Amino acid sequence: MNEDLLRRCIDVTQILIRRPIIKFFWSNCAEVNSQSAPPLSFETLCAKLQKNLYSSYSEWIDDVHRLFNFYINGQNQIYQCSAKQLKLEFDDLTSKFVSNVKIRLDKLKQIHKELSDLSAIYESEVGQISEELQPAA
Repeated sequence: MNEDLLRRCIDVTQILIRRPIIKFFWSNCAEVNSQSAPPLSFETLCAKLQKNLYSSYSEWIDDVHRLFNFYINGQNQIYQCSAKQLKLEFDDLTSKFVSNVKIRLDKLKQIHKELSDLSAIYESEVGQISEELQPAA
């Protein structure tokens, strides 16, 4: 994952870390009414981000969703409600982030098109000037 994208992902996790209910999901040692352990903890997600171990933005999104969905589908209502709330906040934060990236990408595409158009005009004008400067045979 590139540096800018990584920084934004870390920013999103920092916002969620400030929420007191994140403590339910911080480590895999939390008591839940389930026979299986969670796929990973929020602490693990943060550590992977800090070490830049995610190969893509979507891999990070998938891990966060997998964690919250584990608890949403569990038996403990406190964990279910907390996971639903955090997942909604996470999705809201990342949707804003993605739309900002899309806006920036669209602007870059527009700038690229304008530069390409200018380059074509420049080449055309240079070609015309070169023809005019050629001595007549």
